[in-house]
Order: sequence, then structure tokens, then C-alpha cells
Amino acid sequence: MRIGIDFGTSFSEAASVDEEFGGTVVFKRKNDYAVPSVFYYGRKRGVRTGKEAEKRSYGEEAEQVVRAIKLNLLDRRGGVASRVIDGRSFSSVQIAAAILKEVADLVISVSPQDGFDGRIDGVVLSVPAKFTDMEKEIIRQAACLPAEAGGPGLNVIGLIKEPVAAALNYFRNTLDNDTRVLVYDLGGGTCDIAVVTADGSKGAKFDVLTSEMERCGGRDWDDCLERYLIEECEREYGPIPLTPMDRSYIRNAAEEVKWELSDRDVATAMFILSDKKSYEIDVTRAKFEELTHDLLERTMAAVDRVIAHVDGGAVQRIVCVGGSSNMPQVKAALQKRFPSLPVVVERPEYAVVSGAAYYAQHCDPNARDNSFLRDRAPLSYGIRAFERADSDKRIISNLIRKGAVLPASEIRTYAMHSDSALVTIRVYETDEDVAASEIYNSLNDNAVLEVTFDFGVEVPAGTKFKVMMTLNTDGLLELEAWDDAGHTAQGKVKISGDGFEF
Repeated sequence: MRIGIDFGTSFSEAASVDEEFGGTVVFKRKNDYAVPSVFYYGRKRGVRTGKEAEKRSYGEEAEQVVRAIKLNLLDRRGGVASRVIDGRSFSSVQIAAAILKEVADLVISVSPQDGFDGRIDGVVLSVPAKFTDMEKEIIRQAACLPAEAGGPGLNVIGLIKEPVAAALNYFRNTLDNDTRVLVYDLGGGTCDIAVVTADGSKGAKFDVLTSEMERCGGRDWDDCLERYLIEECEREYGPIPLTPMDRSYIRNAAEEVKWELSDRDVATAMFILSDKKSYEIDVTRAKFEELTHDLLERTMAAVDRVIAHVDGGAVQRIVCVGGSSNMPQVKAALQKRFPSLPVVVERPEYAVVSGAAYYAQHCDPNARDNSFLRDRAPLSYGIRAFERADSDKRIISNLIRKGAVLPASEIRTYAMHSDSALVTIRVYETDEDVAASEIYNSLNDNAVLEVTFDFGVEVPAGTKFKVMMTLNTDGLLELEAWDDAGHTAQGKVKISGDGFEF
């Protein structure tokens, strides 16, 4: 069977389409919502993931627990992040792989109950709308990491943007063709927006017109509420020295209050700290919405950016997905901005994974073009070059522009700036739809790909060579360079690193 996996900031889940009945089955154990995206390591117990790891978030081993790895895949320089847990180093690939293995093991164990054979033949992974090439590759490689290296050993046949997956799920359930929808996906760590149309007249059944992402999500709402609870505790009870365990208890209370305020006007946070005292703080929905107003406005700004780039017809409805879209303030803000449009909260917790499963049934990993889903480049991709032959000013010469239909490919001729046998081709991602971008500084513009081209012998300045850049249907980057003498160089984003054993 083919499955879709939504590797989420807070929870991860998998689903497949029942080919006999056509419905989508979300795999879960009895009474479970999904697999918590939580990782734990201890010298005595080894690696634990999911619920077993989450249990240790509220005890003495809280500092050995990793949450929200999806938001921390990269280090400060744009490479693969790593962290030391109880004396052992783990890369973000390894941590993500362990969580995905928990999801895959769940599918294998429970799918026979739903009429499947328990064998996973291919996987489509959902990713945030504007994840970088490196972030997407980390998740892809984590899913592919073999079992002997601590991973699930899955065959990844495709990637799909999270709001696009939700749109596919909406269209599939409503059969509402020739409709243009805006998907607002507020998850645990990101808010992803996309405008998708169901229109087969232009060569693809579904067309992604534009997409955006704001790096804030439900966890940021939790942060605001956690800070408020601490402030209120200290205002009412005086200064409180908080241990890491205390903070985990307050955090858990904040998360519970957030969900309770979706259905009521007042909720009470209750927790016992290491001083053995019991604390109770009442929070009104109005206060919660006041605390998080700026976060909501950041997501609305992303909506405005998407709407500004949509040409050729208006959006006809808004679909809200992602667990955090259950907060009443989300629907209210969208209705205020778009009073004439229906705003639908469509199975927010399952929309993305169901859409990924639907796409998995139609995804052809060997096809160059995608007649089922036409997507666009979320960013611009270019190489570092000198502005002119007589200039020392460096620019990013964008070969693939933001918004280009995927797969996109461009060939361009460049010339050596100085005498050398080697030239290093550095590829950058930028959020600008322009022919050339400025290089601001080395920290903000880390190269996502570097390829060294060897002429074989030293050649003079002005010697020409060609560069072909390709962004495939999954939004992953490949580069090739060659000259008239037959020298070639190729490259794509790769991640090195060893696995680990349980």
C-alpha cells in the first residue's frame, strides 16, 4: 500500500486510501489521536519516541526529551542540526527518523485491522509550504534511513506542501471542481497558506497558484500563555524559583487551557510545582486572544501576501486546517477580512495527512511532469556570481524564479572571473522574484548547495561554461555544469551522517 505521512511539529500521523471503498483511513491505536513528535534518549533506557518519550517530559528526565524537532532541523549556519542528550550526540536526521519509524511501525501493526496488508510500498511526505531545500531533504532522508541505522527505511515517492495536501483532501471530499480555495493551515510550528484550484483545462487536475509560510504556529500561542501563567503566579503568590520540571508542568497546563478556550469563555490552569504548592489561574478567552493578537496578525499578513499574488479570478472559499485552526479567533479573523466568503473548518487534524494519502495514490515518482498536481517554486534559486566581468560586486543570479511552474529547469552561460582550473558554484535560496538578488551577509545567505567544477587545467578569465539548474516536482534542487571540452560536474543537496541503533 501507499501511504501519506504528516510529520508534524507536535504530532505525526499516517493515512492511506482504501482502494475498494475509496475512503481515507487514518492509522491510529485505540483512543490515540496521533503519534507525539517527541524523542527521548537515556543511557539506561536508550531511545524512546512518541508517547513513551512524552511521558518523560514531565519528570526528572525532561531535559533529555526533544520536542518540535521539525522547527529545529537546521543549525545556525543552515546545516544539519545536532544536539547532545545524556552524553550522546544525535543529528536532526536521526531524531526525525526515530519518530517516523514510530509512525511506520504503527501503520504496519494496525493496518491489517483496516483491511490492508501491512506492507508499505511508497510514501508521500507533507512539508511546510516554504521549507528550504535542506529542510525538505532532512525529512526525506530521515524517512529513507534504513532500519539498521535507526530509521523506518521507507520508499519516499513524493513530497507535497501541507496546505496543498489539505486542498486536495477538500476537493476530493466535496467534488467541488472549477473552484479556487485558499487554505489556511495553522499547525504546531508553522502557518502555511496556499491558493489551489481544481481545473483540468490547463494540463493538470489541480493547480497551485501560490503559497506562503509564516514560521509561527500553535506552540507560539502556548509560549504566550505559559509566560502569562508564570507572570500571574508571581503576581499572586510572589517570586517562584522554577525548575525545568516546573516549567514542563506549567507548559502542559497552558496547552490544556488553550484547547479548553476553544469551547468555553473561561478555563482554569491547575498545576502543582516542586514546592508542593497547588496553583490555580483563571484565563478568559478575551485575555488569551489579547495575548496572542500579534501572532494572529502575522498569519493574516501571510494571507494578504498570498491574495496579492493571485491573478485571474477571486478565491471562492477559505478552508481552515491544522489543529490550531480550532481556536475561534482564527475563523473570526478570516471572516472579518473576507466577509463575503464562506470559511470552512474542514477536519483540521486530519486534512493534511488525508490529502497526502490521496496524492500518494496518484503520484508517479518516475514521471518528469505531473499531470495530477501542478505546483510552483516557493522561492527563487540562483548562483553566486559577479555582477559584471569588470566588477567585484557579487550578486545571486537567479536561474529559477519564485513562482515558476515545476518541474523547472534553466540553462545559463557564465564566464570565469579570473584565471583558475576550478570554479566553485554556490546555490542560494531567496524569497525575491527578481532576476538578481543582493548577498546581504554570510549568515543570512548560506548556500544550500555547492558544486566544484574542474576544467582539468588552468583556464584564463573569460572562459565560458554552462550551468543547468533544475527544481523537480518535489521542489528539490539539482545542478549540472559543463564546458565545450567535455568537463562536467553535478550536484544535489546531500546530507551525511551515521545512524544509530536502538
